[in-house]
Amino acid sequence: MTNRENREFDELNNLIDDIENDDTLERKMNDFTRRKERKNRMDRLRNEQSKSEPESFVVRQEPEPSVEHTIPAGNQDAGKTTAFDWKQMQEEVEPKASETVVIDDQKIQSLMEEEAAQTASSQSIQYVQKPIEEQVMPSNNGKKKNNRNTAKIVGIAVLIVLALVLGVFAFTTIRNSLSGDDTTEELQQANYEELMAWIEDYDTYTTDEKNDNTKYEDINNSLSSSQKAKVDAALKEKTGKTFDQLLARAKTAKKKSSSNNNRKNAESKASLRKQLSTLQDQLDQAQSDLEDIEDQISDVQSDLNTLATSIASKENEVTAAQAEASEAYQNYLNASDDEKSTYKSIYDTKNSEYNRLYNELSNLRTQQSTLNSNLTSLNTSKSSLQSTINDLNAQITDVNNQLSELD
Repeated sequence: MTNRENREFDELNNLIDDIENDDTLERKMNDFTRRKERKNRMDRLRNEQSKSEPESFVVRQEPEPSVEHTIPAGNQDAGKTTAFDWKQMQEEVEPKASETVVIDDQKIQSLMEEEAAQTASSQSIQYVQKPIEEQVMPSNNGKKKNNRNTAKIVGIAVLIVLALVLGVFAFTTIRNSLSGDDTTEELQQANYEELMAWIEDYDTYTTDEKNDNTKYEDINNSLSSSQKAKVDAALKEKTGKTFDQLLARAKTAKKKSSSNNNRKNAESKASLRKQLSTLQDQLDQAQSDLEDIEDQISDVQSDLNTLATSIASKENEVTAAQAEASEAYQNYLNASDDEKSTYKSIYDTKNSEYNRLYNELSNLRTQQSTLNSNLTSLNTSKSSLQSTINDLNAQITDVNNQLSELD
């Protein structure tokens, strides 16, 4: 194996070693492929120079046991088809370590120009070449490596972000804790001063105020042990009792008071419910009376309407009878002595009829007046009952409010 081949194998080994370590594997594989192609071209030139009668044949890189080749015209075996053994061809075209290859400058320059014209693309390019060489193609390990590197980068970024978040959270927690301690101390001091001010003015309070320290229970609970001790000492000087002792007494008194209040409330509720029942009965009766009066008013109004019609008709009859009686009387006055008795009788009849009708009309008017008086009285009663109902409703509402306050 030549030094060049040794270097190529070393480069291939280095590429394999770099699969897990070098992110530029693809670029190196492409460079290696280009160098391998240049070597193949130089091998082809060497073979062409070493043969006096070079044969032109093309072998495709296929896994076939043999290759058929047609000998070109001008050769003594032109037209014949030759079968080449695959292994034999490989042995013939592979360079031997003892061979010396001579290439002129023009060929070298031509190879260099072809090298410069090759693309640096990562895609695999197939060539029809001889001798047959196994090309080393880039594997997918580069992509896998890139994917692994990307995953590592993402994982590191996530860890960094998580560390930053945890750091900010820890800083905020510590800062809030320190700030909370300061706030707690300030609040304790303010509560302590408020409670000491209450103790200082203790003698000025009423008995009920002295016996009720429950409103300061939460304040006392928020104090530190040393502050509570100072409060108890100050209270003992005033009352002979500690804060907790006064608190227990106040709660006991409140409990008794609450029990008494509950009993009083029960009694008050019973009285109010009885009063409410009475008021409700009165309201029901008043509403019933109101309904009766409204029915009576309706009846009287109906009678008045009928009576008004009768009076109007009777007035017409009276007017007509009066006219007839006046005419009969006038005839009586104008009659001769022989006729006077006759016209007198007619007049008396007409006048009697008139008087009868007039009396009936008077009676109707009297009834009308009576009905109007009844209607007025009923309306007055209705108004009074309505006021009573309104008052009862107001009382019922007030009693219900009192019951709600006791609940």
